[in-house]
Amino acid sequence: MCLFVYKPHFPAVVGILGDTSVIVCACILRAVAQAALNTSINTTVSIDPESTYLILPNYHGKISQSFVDTQTSNVNLSVLLTSAKSSAFISYDLEFLKLLGTNPTVTLIAQRNYSFANEAGIWVPDRNEVWFTSSSIDDATTISVLNLNTSKISTPNTSIPIINPNEGTYFDHLVYLAGDGNATVPPAIYAIDPATGYTETS
Repeated sequence: MCLFVYKPHFPAVVGILGDTSVIVCACILRAVAQAALNTSINTTVSIDPESTYLILPNYHGKISQSFVDTQTSNVNLSVLLTSAKSSAFISYDLEFLKLLGTNPTVTLIAQRNYSFANEAGIWVPDRNEVWFTSSSIDDATTISVLNLNTSKISTPNTSIPIINPNEGTYFDHLVYLAGDGNATVPPAIYAIDPATGYTETS
């Protein structure tokens, strides 16, 4: 399991490689793999979103393959898809290009032998942190916090246990996490003050 930070135009976009492919924003896993190998990657390919569903003339693809592996007799699209295979970032929207900026980079922040960075990806702007959860490890999940200023990862000290957290959001200075619960604790929504760790449940 690897955790990466992309340094785009915005403060940061965090990506993970694990059971699910991303936190916060879409990225191509090839970029993550190349970053893990410390190769230089800084290319971005922009593909018109219409091309994802309107590929004319003839095309061939497999559901088990990436979209960029689609074969088409449309020469321009074929060249674009081929270049996307070796690109660090693939954009299907102009807003994503604005987010990335002109020269995004990828940096390996942490690597563990278990799935510690799997879901949530909650950006806490006033603290410049990203909160995320692990996948199930021995029938339990964990919460981690990435400080984007220092690239340090910590575990939040919540005032009550959060049982099997997964997805969440940030609203009105609180981090909200959904907890799956377990055999003795029912599922719940937890509201956490990221500054103090004080936690309430509903």
